[in-house]
Amino acid sequence: MASSTLTTTKQAIIATTCTAQAIAGTAYGNTVVPLSPRSVEKVSISVTAEEARNQGFAHRMFGDTFHVPAVYDFFESEAQGIRLGYLLMERVHGRTFDQIDLSTQEAITLGAAVVHAVTQT
Repeated sequence: MASSTLTTTKQAIIATTCTAQAIAGTAYGNTVVPLSPRSVEKVSISVTAEEARNQGFAHRMFGDTFHVPAVYDFFESEAQGIRLGYLLMERVHGRTFDQIDLSTQEAITLGAAVVHAVTQT
């Protein structure tokens, strides 16, 4: 989608991305930026409509068991031949996985539990 066809709201979101302090992500990968106390956006060349659909599905299926953020919107912009995906979602407060001090065994157990839950649907 070309930038000229974006709504004023989406243009404002893009502008926020450029000026806001990221709360997660890396300089050259996915970046998560707060939009409000209750919402964030994830932006990257690797953020896709498929990711938005998958996350929406996971939220509907597992939202009561795992803290999977609700998806509010997804859109794309293109500038200078570079496509960026913007995933607007619920802000879930708490620690991220990289902030939790898990032993290798605990991480494996947690991962196995997630895989088991996903494969039971």
